[in-house]
Amino acid sequence: MRRFVRTTSQPASASSDNYLNAVVQLSQESVRNIEGFLAQLDADELRRVAKALARAPRVRVYGIRQIYTVVNLLVYGLGLIRPGVSMLGTHGQGVAENLAHMRKGDVLIVSSVSPYSRSVVEAAAVAREYGITVVAITDYRASPLAANADAAIFVPHQSSFISNSIGAYVVFCEALINLVAKELGDKALRSLERQEQFISHLRVEME
Repeated sequence: MRRFVRTTSQPASASSDNYLNAVVQLSQESVRNIEGFLAQLDADELRRVAKALARAPRVRVYGIRQIYTVVNLLVYGLGLIRPGVSMLGTHGQGVAENLAHMRKGDVLIVSSVSPYSRSVVEAAAVAREYGITVVAITDYRASPLAANADAAIFVPHQSSFISNSIGAYVVFCEALINLVAKELGDKALRSLERQEQFISHLRVEME
């Protein structure tokens, strides 16, 4: 004879609270990560990074896997306020071909967190060897990216998310884009205005 085991289910309100608590927990962890990078942020180094990104003839950005989301935001945001910004390893070429077009004075932004992506670490090392300014956005001072960077920003990512949390990384990138826009001044405004004109003429946005 088959036996049936009676199970007790949670009330709907308790189940809803569990969903809400999961969101609250992740949000609070992201806040702590933001506080973590603010606590170790060096104002002078941040100023140097913003100035370098405003003045460089070319800016290339490189990160893969999950961090691709972060670097894509940087490419988009910096591309709104200045020309010459793109992802490394695009336009039908590989990383080596893109690096070959960079010169002293150009900036390569690299980002990776533990476990670090080998190709990003190697690109940073080669770029610095050829006199390209390397800016690393990474997690720890012991990161292999920091060892090959002219400037490094450290952003924690600890959380209960199924992978490394990038919430604090997004906040930092938004702030960095704003700082570069401040350095560019009227140039940034003119770039934004020109793009708005094309968006309007091409009717990209719905009214």
